[in-house]
Amino acid sequence: MSSVRILVVFLVVCVLAGSLVQQAEATEACDCKFFCGRKECQVGRCGRWGWRRTCCPNTSPRCHE
Repeated sequence: MSSVRILVVFLVVCVLAGSLVQQAEATEACDCKFFCGRKECQVGRCGRWGWRRTCCPNTSPRCHE
């Protein structure tokens, strides 16, 4: 029984760690805006007609491609 309990605890820890990683990636996410801020880089165009810019934080890997 104790091995099953350990396995369940390990599974819960892994799920929580995965959700934390997803939240960290979400904060690095790019956004569709009319103008990029000072701490953002433009990596492309977005929107229906391409009038807006895809802006990412300067720390994003997409800024350094």
